[in-house]
Amino acid sequence: FCGSIQNFVKTFGRSLFETSSRLRQSRKVRGMALLLPSDREHFTANDHQSVQREVRYLDGYKNFAPMFHIFSNKLVMWQPTVPMAVLIEDENLVSMMKSLFEGMWERAAAENER
Repeated sequence: FCGSIQNFVKTFGRSLFETSSRLRQSRKVRGMALLLPSDREHFTANDHQSVQREVRYLDGYKNFAPMFHIFSNKLVMWQPTVPMAVLIEDENLVSMMKSLFEGMWERAAAENER
């Protein structure tokens, strides 16, 4: 996941957020989230640990509304201001976004406080 969990919850509802977290956990998949700095004040390290999600913050990035989520061979791009979601199931596009995510992940500051 890359973006703001806070924006996701505001737009699509806590129910969808919690349902997707439970489904991921039931499949024993650890989450990875690149979050905007604005999410720091809304979620603690315990919040993330309790749902088996590793978090790093995109320090130095300006806040933005759209977000994306990569899972399996799929990419979902969320646009919360409309709201809409686009599911992309294309090997090349998913591979490109995974590569971008991994590069941003390596450069992002690990969440070490709270």
